[in-house]
Amino acid sequence: MTNPPILGGSLGGYEATGSGVFDVFREAAELHGVDIESARVAVQGFGQVGSVAASLFYEAGCDVVAVSDSRGGVYANNGLDIPGLLAHKQTTGKVADFRGSQPLTSAEMLECDCDVLVPASVQGVITADNADRIRARMVVEAANAPVTVAADEMLLEKGVIVVPDVLANAGSVHLCQMERSQGLSDYYWDIDTINRMRQERLTRSYREALNTAAEYQVKSIRLGAWINALKRIEEAMHMRGWC
Repeated sequence: MTNPPILGGSLGGYEATGSGVFDVFREAAELHGVDIESARVAVQGFGQVGSVAASLFYEAGCDVVAVSDSRGGVYANNGLDIPGLLAHKQTTGKVADFRGSQPLTSAEMLECDCDVLVPASVQGVITADNADRIRARMVVEAANAPVTVAADEMLLEKGVIVVPDVLANAGSVHLCQMERSQGLSDYYWDIDTINRMRQERLTRSYREALNTAAEYQVKSIRLGAWINALKRIEEAMHMRGWC
């Protein structure tokens, strides 16, 4: 989390990563033909990142059908009341036993019937052992490295769209850079400006990665992002005369 403006920081620090997850999802949904308002979404992890992302999915009209935290999970076929679930979590410290929901384990949540799966807790939750049972058509990596290398390859072979962590959860990285710019200039932006700049940066990065993956004829958007990064480093090294 960034500091508040009075300490040389920036607005939007708490929401940056979760909001960025939704920014990138929305761009990916448009480019890959996923109807947001009819999308069934499952979010594994309901902390700072997962709860913010789940709220934005809900506000956009998605059916958030499953949510889990470290103490269990809940499922509702017609969608969970996310504002109510947030209040329940704040009161009880867990998502389990939320009204109108069915219990499910974290493992069951990963494999539930959904269009979009958002692992937002810890790394390595989708592995070669369960990748073949993932039913989502899109996986948005809100956590760091939630999909192992072997599972990533298996999902791509199944035709699952994997939106990689290097793009999906980079909202806080961009916010930190914006915080530095504001602190150095001693000029602080309003939240609308911060949100607009974050959205523009994240969606542009996703489009560029997707285009590069197509150019190099690879299925992995992750690889497209890394190719772009390496090309920028190479260009900078040439301009400095280092190679």
